[in-house]
Amino acid sequence: MLCWSRILLGLVVGISAVGTAGAADDPYLSAIQAEGQKLPRLDRAREEIRQSEKQEEKGKFSRAPTQAISKDIVEFETLLRNDSPASHALYLQLPTDKRLVVYELHRKGQKMSVVKRKIVDAHLGI
Repeated sequence: MLCWSRILLGLVVGISAVGTAGAADDPYLSAIQAEGQKLPRLDRAREEIRQSEKQEEKGKFSRAPTQAISKDIVEFETLLRNDSPASHALYLQLPTDKRLVVYELHRKGQKMSVVKRKIVDAHLGI
């Protein structure tokens, strides 16, 4: 999957080299550029998932970095923003109903890696 993201990124960079003025005129090229700009954020979010999994394997964090479940959604969002800025940025782009599904995973005690993976999957429409 990472290979496809790099290919798409290369395509976007190639299109950018042709000229961004043309992209502004062409909705299709604008959409490709917008997708290409999302890739670094997704890559950072996936890296945050890998870091959480490593910490969980070591027994460092069982559920969340604070070793506790957030009392409300605002506290959860603060925790996510402080611990995983890329995942938080993707989370903010989700519709409210999907955000609530993510929060419920956390509230039920799922590991943060699971919660973060749900954010990425929801962002990708999986």
